[in-house]
Amino acid sequence: FRHIADLQDEDPLSSEIMAHLSRYMGIALTNIINAFDISTVVIGHDAAYGGESLAHHLQKAVNAGIFAGKMQRVTVHIS
Repeated sequence: FRHIADLQDEDPLSSEIMAHLSRYMGIALTNIINAFDISTVVIGHDAAYGGESLAHHLQKAVNAGIFAGKMQRVTVHIS
């Protein structure tokens, strides 16, 4: 994963893989946030290699899908 994350700005395939990963992680996080009313998510372990780019995409996806909508904003950070 680290190699894919490192190459995401240079390699189209790596960029596409990261986009798919962001989409599915965003769906999973949105479900967890809706179930437990979480306001902050911290990404760690191997997913942290995705960096701020991954955090930005996840934050955008999560805030588009949470039930609270404009009432609450969720922030996503890298550990």
